[in-house]
Amino acid sequence: MLIVPLAVYLFAFFVLTYPAMFSFSSHLFADQHDGFQSLWSLWWMDKAVTGLTQSPYYTTYVHFPHGTSLLGHNLTPFNGLLAIPLSRSLSLAETYNFLVVFSFVVTGVATFLLAFYLTRSYWSSIVAGCIFTFSNFHFTHAEGHLQLVATEWIPCFFLSWHILLSRPQIIVTIAAWVTLLGVVLCDYYYAFFCVVTACLMTVTYATSDKGTSAGVFLRKRLAHFSTFSVLTMFTSGMFFWFLWRYHLYDPWVLLDLVPGQPLGSGHASRECSLDFLGLLIPGGHWRFSQLTQWYWMALPGDINESSVHIGIAVLTLVVIAWYKRVSFSNREILMWGVPMVFFFVWSLGPELQIWGTRMPYVKLPYTVLEKICPPLQLTGVPIRGVVIVILSASIMAAYALKSLFSAPPNIFRFLSVLTLLLILLFEYLPRPLTISSLDVPPYVYALRDLPGNDGVMDLTAHTPVLPRFLYHQTVHGKPIFYGYMSRVPASVSKKDGEIWQCVLDGRHEQLYQLYKIRYLVVGVDSLVEKLASDVVYRDDSVVIYDLMKHAL
Repeated sequence: MLIVPLAVYLFAFFVLTYPAMFSFSSHLFADQHDGFQSLWSLWWMDKAVTGLTQSPYYTTYVHFPHGTSLLGHNLTPFNGLLAIPLSRSLSLAETYNFLVVFSFVVTGVATFLLAFYLTRSYWSSIVAGCIFTFSNFHFTHAEGHLQLVATEWIPCFFLSWHILLSRPQIIVTIAAWVTLLGVVLCDYYYAFFCVVTACLMTVTYATSDKGTSAGVFLRKRLAHFSTFSVLTMFTSGMFFWFLWRYHLYDPWVLLDLVPGQPLGSGHASRECSLDFLGLLIPGGHWRFSQLTQWYWMALPGDINESSVHIGIAVLTLVVIAWYKRVSFSNREILMWGVPMVFFFVWSLGPELQIWGTRMPYVKLPYTVLEKICPPLQLTGVPIRGVVIVILSASIMAAYALKSLFSAPPNIFRFLSVLTLLLILLFEYLPRPLTISSLDVPPYVYALRDLPGNDGVMDLTAHTPVLPRFLYHQTVHGKPIFYGYMSRVPASVSKKDGEIWQCVLDGRHEQLYQLYKIRYLVVGVDSLVEKLASDVVYRDDSVVIYDLMKHAL
């Protein structure tokens, strides 16, 4: 049963991303910004688990010498652990690319299984898988957010949860716990969305069961819900507990490219909210985005967050499913319709925004939710709730297609379905997948061959850190000053600023004396006179100084 969906989704990925697959071994399927950060996360997971045999949630290999907690970083442990055996036969970049393809294909298959369990319509379920996994949201975050590309566990959790609601068994309870843990090990946002959606599904299921009161419904499943809650509390829940507890005494901050200059504890939610027309009008990651440039150029933030449309065809199918809900099961449609509406409103953020114009006098529920649940202030990207909107819409589309496919055939219905599918294909065509060169400058190999495992400060860029330096670290393997993590504790930002002040004051000798930063990498015309005797490498553009020699 799964061979056809696997083949369909793999072939579709090949076609939709053409010609990216021909660069599988030579390029990275991501940008050189967050993409290199995600690549580093795979390298660090392997380094920590198999090389240093330590917890991957703390490191001194970035923000050297004091190090930093990685609880707030997008470490995506599931991908990292999966990458370890893969990296024994593939290069690091090939491993990353495999995980991208894997997530797209397996997300499609998981959505197919969920839709097929609900509708028992094979081809409708295949289309549902296409809608979710090849959504613009998914391709948008393939730009570099590997943790957000990993959506494969979400449909698996909802399938387990739905079965738990309808036919509770201990094995299903365990499956729901395991799949939610899988979501947590990919992304915290997704895990939170899944918990909220599960609650909405439960309430909808309980209150729409005409033959059983809500109280009787819950009592019959109390043992299963209790077991799931306890297992989740002591596994998935611990991640959120430690993350928030850490934030209370050493707040997480986002960092700019300059040490010691934190941006704040989270993204600006008003900049990262869904425009009211965003689900309808294709955004900047659409293949023909120039046709709608008049719209998406007016949106705040960047297109890597705002390009999330699901289009006219899918919304039409959602309307058909709602119109025909009685012929399926009113409860089943409500179970997906309620989360769809809830997360649409959620994604709009704290203020209504239409065509890029904010309406501050129209306050939305997200403002209240941030106050009720303070940990939400660590996120600040309400638009990512669209992932639940798209999944819910894909399931409702499967119901609609089932009704259209199973109805008595006539030419009008055939042409209507064909037209919808063609519009769907047109609206879902993504722009070419971003790929990045993996060139490594010669001085990085020189760093790799220099003795010791002391710290490195690379100042060859206009700013003292770029994500590319994380990629370079995967080659030379030495600890580096600063870093490019998703979030770091405020105390780490402060210590970074103290070290950076040494550079600004020209006190380079103290970098090794006080902070054990041994290798200083600069442009060829920098510090040549002052540290000329300490040069250990030079080429046409870069000089490496050994500050330990200078200190001695």
